[in-house]
Amino acid sequence: KSTNTRRLLVARFPKIPAIRRKLAQSHLTHAMFLIQTDRFAEAVTLSEKAVEIAEQLNQEVPLRDHQIFVAASLTILATAASGVPDTTVAKDAFEKASGIYDQLLVESPDDVNCQAEAGVNSMNFSNVLRPDDPIRALVYNDRSVALLEKIWQEDPKRLDFESYLFNARGARAQTLEALMRYPEAATAWAKTIELSPDDRRVSLQMAQALALVRGRDHTYAAALGRQLADYEGLSGADLYNLACLFGLLDQQENLGLNPDSNEAVMDTPNGDMAVELLSRPACREFLRDENNRRQLASDADLETVRRSPRFKQLWPVLNY
Repeated sequence: KSTNTRRLLVARFPKIPAIRRKLAQSHLTHAMFLIQTDRFAEAVTLSEKAVEIAEQLNQEVPLRDHQIFVAASLTILATAASGVPDTTVAKDAFEKASGIYDQLLVESPDDVNCQAEAGVNSMNFSNVLRPDDPIRALVYNDRSVALLEKIWQEDPKRLDFESYLFNARGARAQTLEALMRYPEAATAWAKTIELSPDDRRVSLQMAQALALVRGRDHTYAAALGRQLADYEGLSGADLYNLACLFGLLDQQENLGLNPDSNEAVMDTPNGDMAVELLSRPACREFLRDENNRRQLASDADLETVRRSPRFKQLWPVLNY
């Protein structure tokens, strides 16, 4: 309703910048609501209208405030476009916003709010780049962490800055994993955990442990895994991922086996732990889902575990 009113006002007073900006803001507010409800294509359309108005205002009166508004509008457009299959619009919008923030920071390098917005934009850009271009994604991860680390260290009581940095560190860890730089990823996960809320800590420690084992730090990975296995209230997905960790450790103790043969595996404490985790009630509930059982049947992390006598006894129960 307010959008329609502002659209009518713009039609009547097309030369008043404040009215046009209000209309753009209405489009962005509506777009953010659509993003939250996964209506990404509609959000893209509204965001594009907002960007068009913002760019026109900046062309007519090139103020710093207008430039910031253009960059913020592009960021929302990019966020909306990240939810559609073709992410070309998202990448273009993130990159354009990044260029604007670069210029703004050259002009005012101590603008804390601009540093925060630039850091978040770089983090979101890295998330879109990661699947197809993790090398480039890491460039934006590093930029994001550097910007957000700086402003958080200068004002550690700002909970919003802490939250931004937490997310940026986690995004960087994911990119390092995509690049198979697992020892660095494990370190990045440890840095992420430093700022983790309590309800996220276990899942992040799980990610760290998996990065450790893939980075060949088996001793620390096993110790962390057994610590996690003692936690109460682990979800089925957590237990499955933890079983994968012990499955990878089990593979190290069964090196030399032909993965395509039916050769018996050597019983190991790690293999036993993997089977025990898979047999816990929460994980059995998780594996009632056909897709999850299908994943278990072919998961490379659990290849030697599936060939153990204990797993073969468990499998019919899981398929019941």
